[in-house]
Amino acid sequence: MFLAHPPGIPVDSGGDHFLDPFLLLLQLTDSALPIGGYSHSWGLETAVQAGQLASEEEVFLYIQGLLSSSLGCLEGNLCGIAHHCAAQRNADRLAQWQAWLSANRWPKETRQASLQLGHRLLQLAEKVWRLEPPRPRQEVAGQPQEWHHCLVFGWIGGQVGIPLASTLHAYLFSQVVSLVSAAVRLVPLGHSQGQSIVIRLHHPLHALAEKILASRSPDGDPMDLLGFDLGFDLLTSDDRLDPFSRINSGLTFSAFAPLHERDCQQHQSLYSRLFQS
Repeated sequence: MFLAHPPGIPVDSGGDHFLDPFLLLLQLTDSALPIGGYSHSWGLETAVQAGQLASEEEVFLYIQGLLSSSLGCLEGNLCGIAHHCAAQRNADRLAQWQAWLSANRWPKETRQASLQLGHRLLQLAEKVWRLEPPRPRQEVAGQPQEWHHCLVFGWIGGQVGIPLASTLHAYLFSQVVSLVSAAVRLVPLGHSQGQSIVIRLHHPLHALAEKILASRSPDGDPMDLLGFDLGFDLLTSDDRLDPFSRINSGLTFSAFAPLHERDCQQHQSLYSRLFQS
């Protein structure tokens, strides 16, 4: 088990209500969470219409490739960084990673989808769960700070005390389930076939999460960037840095999925669409 069930967290809502971290984690990964994830295919619709995905095996290989080349090493890694930022109450650092991720998500539809899901999840966290949103010092008055979904997910996990490993596995799992759900409706596949794909992805997902977690030093102290420079003054200072800024065990802190990015970019030009991205 990744989650050593921590105690409930008091919520300032006029009573003795509290948040159970384990149950909140289940809510975060629930496909019925009202943030709009069900309406996005993340480029899958383009691939299906192009005839690239027509079977269970092809969908499995497509999503497995995304896990290793994009989802894990980019969004998954940043989810872990956001968890660390929340534990350190460092919203300024989180804002810098937010800007970096926005610059790296060049397909407009998927970039906007990630921001929309992050916005809705943060609204839910603040209004329903009574959690504190990240508030960087340089936030412009009258212009609310935008946040990507993976960063909000990690921030919530770190704020309520959900263990890092549980947060990371849950985030990656929720993304896999979302992609499989879209594939079931688009290809189409049977629901049992969809569940078979999810089960087959358990091992690569777990292995990928372990690689990300391996970037932490044994005592849990943050690692140095070792030359990985984002161009931010704060990141090149002598302060203690994020524990996920350099990835070991063969995992690189970057994403390389040009064909998937092409699918995401071309989605807006499809003649007919079921999904927003």
